Amino acid sequence: AVIPSCAPPLRLEENLSAPGQGQGDTDFKTPHFEYGQPATQTSKTNEFIIRAHTSLSYLTCNFFQRLAKMRRNIGVPNHVKLVFTVISISFIIIQIISAIHLTKIPLSTISTPKHKISTTEYSKIGELGKTVIGMLPEDLPFTLFLPSEEAFRHDLGLSRNDSDDAYATLTRVLGFSALPRHVYVADLEYGKQKIYDSISGFTLYLSKTLKGMVVVNGVVSEVVDLKLGEILVHVMNGVVMDAEFELSEEMRIPRKLEIWKMGVVNYSQALKLQEKLTSDRKTHKITDTLLSLQHPPTYTLGKRRTQHNVLANESELKAMGAELYYTERGGDVTFHGPHQAVLYPIVSLRELGLGARKYVEKLELTMIELASLYGLAARAGQKCETGVWIEQRKIGAIGVRISSGITSHGLAFNINSDLSYFGHIVPCGIADKEVTSLQREVKEMLLPHEEVVTEQLISSFVRTFDYGYL
Repeated sequence: AVIPSCAPPLRLEENLSAPGQGQGDTDFKTPHFEYGQPATQTSKTNEFIIRAHTSLSYLTCNFFQRLAKMRRNIGVPNHVKLVFTVISISFIIIQIISAIHLTKIPLSTISTPKHKISTTEYSKIGELGKTVIGMLPEDLPFTLFLPSEEAFRHDLGLSRNDSDDAYATLTRVLGFSALPRHVYVADLEYGKQKIYDSISGFTLYLSKTLKGMVVVNGVVSEVVDLKLGEILVHVMNGVVMDAEFELSEEMRIPRKLEIWKMGVVNYSQALKLQEKLTSDRKTHKITDTLLSLQHPPTYTLGKRRTQHNVLANESELKAMGAELYYTERGGDVTFHGPHQAVLYPIVSLRELGLGARKYVEKLELTMIELASLYGLAARAGQKCETGVWIEQRKIGAIGVRISSGITSHGLAFNINSDLSYFGHIVPCGIADKEVTSLQREVKEMLLPHEEVVTEQLISSFVRTFDYGYL
């Protein structure tokens, strides 16, 4: 199939009019949207059967619980127990019959309730989306799996549509994501795929979630069944595209990292700051941010903590001038203190294109690269080990938290730490292993000032995660 030859798009309010109206008669801010398809009598009957089956399941469980209590209670007459037994068996028989009927119900016949399109849903179509819609003739039946404005920015790095390169990219997006027919969410079934070819011949695999969202090649919709003229729009949370589709360098937004160099910061204050920045990053109020700091003597326990890995009680730790905190990061117990470089990345894994495992591997590589600058052959932890090691000695710790794809906590690299503090814990829950520092490993070599070493660690992080500039 070939992408239809279309003139450059007009302003959307001029190009997209309601059926039967001339161009410009309908402003795009108040289009004629329709949602879903009307429920049939069959679909209403099927939904009644599903609700009845669910209610029967609850009643059956309830009766069996009561029956079990009665059997343990010798004071209940036998005829009462018999009645409850018969009722419970009857419910089971009815459930089996309804379950057999349920297997014959196509999920696509379950109607999607109509609802009024909200401003939030409508706002998912941004300027880039309007341009793509404007490329299609409105009087022919098309289904468009349109990326949201955020998806254009996150997945393609597109921030503008005012250049030839941008227009060419949007044309390719159209070719991947437009079907020359209508496919409503009610036409799809949960757990079953329908296969279509887009207008550029790209294979699309369609299904839907239990919540009634469209899934196309693994990309899930945010809004479904928006109807504008003959164009049916599903707004997606990603871009449906070929795996080999790449943008030119000129079209990409440089990946920016903001770095906060904070000096020595109390752990509780740093924790509150991370929580605030994580919340701001989720709502795109800030860009990726890296906190570089040190802590006063502090012990922290992660979610995998076991109390026996702390070899001193809290009062003894306080007597040494150290504090103890329970955190939501991964891992067990570790120590933070002076002369240790700590990095807390508050970054979006989705924008980086990383999963949790790959993210941790890159944190390991960040510290391995730093150690290599001083002629040290560091390695990532093996099997039950975590962090970064030089032979059997641990030089760097990692403990992260990921919430809605946004990271917090991070890594700690021992530059010239007081290693005696580690004697009061089993670091990260790994017994019979030493903890070391950069100064200990280079022995007599004179290290540069620790601020220089920290700058080297930051630079290693920037290179490893491929940030465009600081």
